[in-house]
Amino acid sequence: MASLRCIELFRSWGLDERVKAGGNDVDWRMLVAQTLATAATGRLVDVGLPSIEQSAQISPTRPWAVPQDHLEDILLEDLRRSGVRMEIGQVVEDVRPTPDAIRLTVRHIRSGRARTVVGRYVIAADGAYSAIRDAVGIPAPASTVQELSTIAVVHAPIWNVLGRNRFGIFSTESPVAGTFLPAGPDDRWLVGFDDPTQDPQPLTELVRGVGVPDLPVRVGSVRQFSFIAALADRFRSGNVLLVGDAAHRVTPRGGTGMNMAIAGAANLVWKLSWVVREWAPIALLDSYQAERRPPAQHNIARSLDPAGSRRSSADEVAVDLAGRIPHRWVRTGPDRVSTLDLIGAGLTRLVSVDDREVGAGISGGPPVTRRRLDPSTAAAVGADRPGGLLVRPDGIALDDEMGELLRGCVRGSAA
Repeated sequence: MASLRCIELFRSWGLDERVKAGGNDVDWRMLVAQTLATAATGRLVDVGLPSIEQSAQISPTRPWAVPQDHLEDILLEDLRRSGVRMEIGQVVEDVRPTPDAIRLTVRHIRSGRARTVVGRYVIAADGAYSAIRDAVGIPAPASTVQELSTIAVVHAPIWNVLGRNRFGIFSTESPVAGTFLPAGPDDRWLVGFDDPTQDPQPLTELVRGVGVPDLPVRVGSVRQFSFIAALADRFRSGNVLLVGDAAHRVTPRGGTGMNMAIAGAANLVWKLSWVVREWAPIALLDSYQAERRPPAQHNIARSLDPAGSRRSSADEVAVDLAGRIPHRWVRTGPDRVSTLDLIGAGLTRLVSVDDREVGAGISGGPPVTRRRLDPSTAAAVGADRPGGLLVRPDGIALDDEMGELLRGCVRGSAA
């Protein structure tokens, strides 16, 4: 599942159509029924994501049912096209910070050959059992195991049974309790159920329990997973920064793990880019933990709550959007774009068309692009004031604290 903010990020990178092509457009609520064949008599439950109608009011896009393996393929392909060097099948065995660099010992899994890699910064995205996190001594206390469950990839014509009921999650009660999530075109599904033995027979019975005893079912991969959550004490040790499961681990409940990882990485990389370009002092990196640890704490608590999947979208969307400016449609020539599309890689100054003040510049730092808005839109996003509104690359308004940090660093450019 890709949240509203994640699809917004993919859209800003030009990847959203490719991402959505491998998923399902659904109504993001959970349908609870005795079997899927009785979906018409089931009840609907909010799961913390906006409906199609709600999304249209607050965003240029909407959440999407996207299988993670498809998303990973899209991201890897985009990295290759961008010329990024990737080395697959490597494991980090040692991390040694020095005064001017970080030295990693990396071993190739198949050949066993080890080598040293040297860098100025290291982003530890090596998962819940992060060797890099352990090497730099950052604790990540974990919860106890809440439960063990089994999840399987299943191919079956379940949409034919559901008819018009196209939701993001289906929960059934017979013949055994199970959870069904659409996982791509061609009737591919993820099916979760409580069976630590991973016996495929209950799985087949569960799928055929949709109400069609002779339903053709093909079971793919089957694996067991545990409901455990963990949070690193801090997200940074010098020039080593943690992202994704290395920084925070949630249970599958609520589906926030992948979305948090993507949003956290997006928060970090522009700040790291600015520091490397000397557009900002290294102290800017401290804001990464300050901004991303609170939503991680929120989502961890949600994932440990047995009712954590059942949340009001009004409460959860604010956490997902993380304070980015409001979306409004605006005209730029013949095209209609979102206010989110006006945000550039540096700072963006949004001003009302009748604003004549240039606004304070900060020399030597990130470029500032000036965007004029009609008075109504300017008021809606908070730019109807002298000097307008300075917005960061992630669509969040620059606050006083970060403004002071960057003071003396922004040069202006008209647009």
